[in-house]
Amino acid sequence: LGRGAMIAARGPLPPASLSYDSQLHQPVFDPPRARALLKEAGMDSGLTLRLLYNAAVEPWSETAQAIRSDLRKVGVEIELLGTPDWKTYHAERRKGEHDLYLYGWSVSTPDPERFLFPLFHSKSPDNFGHYSNPRMDELLEQARQPMDEGRRLRTYREATRVLLADVPAVFLYHQVNFAAHHVRV
Repeated sequence: LGRGAMIAARGPLPPASLSYDSQLHQPVFDPPRARALLKEAGMDSGLTLRLLYNAAVEPWSETAQAIRSDLRKVGVEIELLGTPDWKTYHAERRKGEHDLYLYGWSVSTPDPERFLFPLFHSKSPDNFGHYSNPRMDELLEQARQPMDEGRRLRTYREATRVLLADVPAVFLYHQVNFAAHHVRV
């Protein structure tokens, strides 16, 4: 996907982010295990989920197709709910008439605070998935308190561990931004 402008995500933080730990990673795609878990849950046939995404964003359209293809491998059908623009996407997301949604997050600095608190603190207005874990909230609030930088980054690594153990989201990719420079510009 992305014609070289994306790297596979291992978790919520991109590799250039402070507190990124290459030893931490989300569960890998394992179709046999997924089929076994679905069977164990009594959902081994006829499961269809609705995936909401902004079809105006080309990488999201590609991603939606890839998700549908991968989930078919485990026996899950995906109904694609593409919207024509951001306004419609957010209106549909607020209605909640979908099972899954694609969402991207972009920040101006590599600080883990910019990724983790807005998206995963239970009281954040940007926590669209309504993820809630008291331990995660505690760690995110603790990391905002005055402390030395090493301890702060370790706290964010622990928050990442909690998040990856709970699996409230699947982190698909991190976008690689390119810039061209020339002395005349």
